[in-house]
Amino acid sequence: MIKVYHAIKPNFGMGEHPEFNETNFELVAEINDDSSISSAFTMTQNLDRAWKHNAGVKAIKQECRSTSVGDVAVKDGKAHRCEMFGWSEIDQKEYFTCEDCGTKVNMNEVTDDGCPHCTG
Repeated sequence: MIKVYHAIKPNFGMGEHPEFNETNFELVAEINDDSSISSAFTMTQNLDRAWKHNAGVKAIKQECRSTSVGDVAVKDGKAHRCEMFGWSEIDQKEYFTCEDCGTKVNMNEVTDDGCPHCTG
């Protein structure tokens, strides 16, 4: 599974990238695709229709812009930032609050099953 996070205040590559955490990013999609991280970009583009209608995409937020420079995709416990050309792996020691149990969780501890506190 690939999880796609959009910057809440995107700068689209103009200036410093915001730190990857729940204050600066929100989960917008989960992609049931085991291919490359690049598929996250392709599958979350509003081209001829809203990307939430694409097969294999579970929209977490119903109204979303296309994934752009500065947004983040997480696959296999590794976070990747969308760059002008391709993706770069980033440090993902940031914490997110689990929507189910409210616990702060290190993203490195989250599996495809979800929060380790909920699925423990």
